[in-house]
Amino acid sequence: MPVKDRAASYSLSFVVSVLNVLQAPLLSIYAYGLGIGKVDIGLINGVAPFFYALTAPFSAILSGRLGVRRTIATSLLILFLSYFVLSVSKSPLALTLVNIACISSFALFWPAVEASVSRSGGSVRAFTASWSSGAIAGAFLTAPLFDVDKAWVFKGLGLLSLALLGLSFLVNDSKDGNELMIFTCFSEALRRLYASWLSCFVYAFAQAAVFVFYPVLAEEIYLPPLQVGAVLSALTSTRTATFILYPRLRRMRQHEMVGAFLLTLGLVFLAVIPQMIPSILSATIMGMGAGLLYASALTAVFEQKSTGVYTGLFESFIGLGYGVSPVLGGYVATFSTQIAMIATAVLSFVIILPGLLLRELRITRLAE
Repeated sequence: MPVKDRAASYSLSFVVSVLNVLQAPLLSIYAYGLGIGKVDIGLINGVAPFFYALTAPFSAILSGRLGVRRTIATSLLILFLSYFVLSVSKSPLALTLVNIACISSFALFWPAVEASVSRSGGSVRAFTASWSSGAIAGAFLTAPLFDVDKAWVFKGLGLLSLALLGLSFLVNDSKDGNELMIFTCFSEALRRLYASWLSCFVYAFAQAAVFVFYPVLAEEIYLPPLQVGAVLSALTSTRTATFILYPRLRRMRQHEMVGAFLLTLGLVFLAVIPQMIPSILSATIMGMGAGLLYASALTAVFEQKSTGVYTGLFESFIGLGYGVSPVLGGYVATFSTQIAMIATAVLSFVIILPGLLLRELRITRLAE
């Protein structure tokens, strides 16, 4: 992979990740400031990822037909227009529809970039470090942007999306005419990496509770904006460090089970402990768990030959997790935002446990 192509892919991953991380917290606070209720906030943030889950697999088809460059450029144009419409939207329905467009653009972007990096021999560690570093930057920006007029923030993010178009034309423009044929074999992909898909889902399902409801909880119990930014930064920073150290950590037996446990434990602590230092430590624990689950799943995906199909499914299950969590959590949050976060944590572990145990049993039988 030429240096120019590699730098463009990783740079795009970094900046788009900043936008991705800012989306849910800023939209939640924007909606909350408009007087929109928590159920509606949950729906605004929760409906769009379902479209992400549906759109992501089609990124493989689009990339196969148009090439990665045009697919990425299309996603950035959609994102640019969506941000500007979002800046003038006020009703729950309007915010939901525009958020669907924003999230769908991310769904086109990520599988295309991942497939390009994988086909070109890119590194899992370098790719995850690039987008996760962007997530850290986005988390640091969250608190300062809390006090800025959100309409202007969204317009600024739209202009940034437009500026990225230049970088998109430097990306390795790989095409794979076989993707349409391979795309019909989803059942095989689902069966082969079922535990990885559960890891993707739970990774997003648990984190969505933090990105969507922790800012709302902070508003309810009068936590300082600085604490929200610190918590998100601790989560994303630890997640990035775990990605980088994953080649060593994967040698640890049952590392995915450990990751699921840490993810659950950190989210429970974050929900019940309001003080800043313990909250940051809780987010750190959660970030370690999230990093183990994500890196394990992405490594398994990059090892497959039909990368377009697998990266599409990878992002689809992440989108599904980000979609289900706010919808379920929104209804529970009408009683208590803290209970909604705790319930999400417990359910995350319950969902992933059978898949990990079943795979371990299968590996044990094959070894006999």
